[in-house]
Amino acid sequence: MNTREDLRNFFLNFRETINKEDLIVKSKKIKKNFFRLKELNNCKNIMTYVSIDNEVLTMGIIKRLLTKDKHIFIPYIMPEKNKMEIKQIINPDRDIIPGANKIPEPVESVLKADFPHDIIDFVIVPGIVFSKSG
Repeated sequence: MNTREDLRNFFLNFRETINKEDLIVKSKKIKKNFFRLKELNNCKNIMTYVSIDNEVLTMGIIKRLLTKDKHIFIPYIMPEKNKMEIKQIINPDRDIIPGANKIPEPVESVLKADFPHDIIDFVIVPGIVFSKSG
């Protein structure tokens, strides 16, 4: 494996081999560690991805953040405009639907409100592999 792309592909393939039980266990550990972050205390507006396939499960994190009076935003991709907007969700069970390629996106009623990107205090970003330097 010589390139970043080789590493990325290797770990994407590896992630697909993780069974659902292990995914749940590992996601719970990540969730537990996430809520230990002191930086989270001073954040009000949090942007996150909504997990699919074998990504770290984020729905539990989203729901718990909402109980802590955090404002939750998810990305809304507009490929025809080559643009991404952020949309606030209040109730993830109601406000999120499968979009293109099964990627979760906000329902149409949520799309009406626009928010500037600079209100976001904290972002949860999906990733497959990282080095010590990022």
